[in-house]
Amino acid sequence: MFLIDKRSLVIAACRKAEVIVNKEKSIIKLKIDIDASICSVMDYFEIFMSRTIYCKRAANVLKCDLELYINEDKFL
Repeated sequence: MFLIDKRSLVIAACRKAEVIVNKEKSIIKLKIDIDASICSVMDYFEIFMSRTIYCKRAANVLKCDLELYINEDKFL
């Protein structure tokens, strides 16, 4: 029997991820599509919140805003 941890479920649930950079507006968009039948969006945040914060800080260093979309809903 295999035990699957929450991180593995979140990674398995991610169907698509893309980064879109708009140089003119200084915006970096991270768009993630998560299969909610595998894990919830809240599970994503529990696992990847610290990485999301690092991404936001990195965008600030680049003098850009970070926008995070999960399943078409805007979170940042």
